[in-house]
Amino acid sequence: MSFTIQFVGMSFHGSFGPLYVKMLRHFQERDTKTAWVASMSFALSLSISPITYRVDERIGQRSSMMIASGLFGLGLLISSFATSLDILFFTIGVLVAVGLSFCQAASMFILPHYFEKNYVLALGIALSGGSLGSLALSNLKAFMFAEFSYQTSMQLLASTSIILFFCGLTFKHPKKKRYNLGKEPSSDKDEIDDEYPPLSRNKSFYVLLLASLFYHVMYLFGFVHLPRMAIDLGVSDAQAALLPGILALSESAGKVVSGRIISYYRDSTLHLYQGAWLGMSLSSFACPFSKSFVGLGLYAAFWGFCVGNASGSCVGVIHYLVGRRRLVRAYSIFLLGLSPSVLAGPPIAGWLRETTLSYDAAFYTAGGTVLVAAGLLSVVKILHRIQHDYMKKVMTNNNAFEEAESAASGERDEFFDEKLFIAEKERKFNLLDYTGNEVEEQVFLQKYQDGKMTDSEILFFQVDKVNLQRWIDISKETSI
Repeated sequence: MSFTIQFVGMSFHGSFGPLYVKMLRHFQERDTKTAWVASMSFALSLSISPITYRVDERIGQRSSMMIASGLFGLGLLISSFATSLDILFFTIGVLVAVGLSFCQAASMFILPHYFEKNYVLALGIALSGGSLGSLALSNLKAFMFAEFSYQTSMQLLASTSIILFFCGLTFKHPKKKRYNLGKEPSSDKDEIDDEYPPLSRNKSFYVLLLASLFYHVMYLFGFVHLPRMAIDLGVSDAQAALLPGILALSESAGKVVSGRIISYYRDSTLHLYQGAWLGMSLSSFACPFSKSFVGLGLYAAFWGFCVGNASGSCVGVIHYLVGRRRLVRAYSIFLLGLSPSVLAGPPIAGWLRETTLSYDAAFYTAGGTVLVAAGLLSVVKILHRIQHDYMKKVMTNNNAFEEAESAASGERDEFFDEKLFIAEKERKFNLLDYTGNEVEEQVFLQKYQDGKMTDSEILFFQVDKVNLQRWIDISKETSI
């Protein structure tokens, strides 16, 4: 059912090209303003994902799909009666967007209940439904808009919400309790036992988010503007409508391939992600030299395959950086952070087309932004390696302190010096230095002088990025 939901619902944005051309002709508005409908819808569906994900966790996937199908169908039905483009900013930009956000949450959250070992592969197969749906619906939309009026075509699209409704009816919470992907650790002890740093201090994740902001500026460019570009070059409407389908089909193949690779070679996730972005950048630089349907078709196939690899490995990359326990929360933050660039991308491409009277500048801009994003992924690799090594040292050090505290839990030797013991542990395990909060240091220093701090508490203090060695030096100076 996750595959079907992606096929029917989540392919809406991927097959937006024919609808974009129809809106241009029906409402007679500028390229930039018309492109805002697509970008606003996609951006809003991403930005509210933390809310819809949390609601989905509380009310369940079945109830979420009831809401999703209702909003999706209602938005498209009202759009069929729209007399101006401004109405579509609410119907498609808000109602459809919220409905699709619930679709995404339900189709993703149902999978961990049934797949643990091959979760990434199952997710890749499910997400490929969106790509195959884009292939089918782009041609279906082109046919409907050619044979029927705008009003009738939009009403037919609204009727597909019935399929989403019946998909939701099949969802049921398994009785067997599974691992909760969305909860953060409830205590400092849980954080230390985990090999990943807390999400708020995971630098590699936030650099990944920065890189994705550059990448997603032109993410929707091919889906929205490629048919219009083909028509500008003299390609027929029927052939232009095939380009989003070619793109979607190759994207689907890329998602399945990436899911298969990540399932067996998890350490290659970041390399695959970066390679896909580099491929998209190079193809975008080369596309302006394609002046025929064949050339644009080759671009759509290669670019779509790279997009599929990137989309299919995205969740795997986040899982690789933050761990399974924080995956859902990190992914919702990730989607929220992408919304500004997704919102701005299609209008920027439309504005460049209006200004230069061609899409060449937009393609060069797309290639440049994705190239910058691919470069930032190298920084992500370095930071992740540093953080991983640091957390391993913290875990090793934690075990040593627990053993020492356990051994000293009885009567301590009269010559036991706790300060020297801590300093020796700091030297032996070569803990990294951090600059901490001076007020917190003084509070803990007073606690130590009163003899109320245990060795384990000192370790937790250091894990919270307080400079342990500096704190020990202050302690020695005070005692003198």
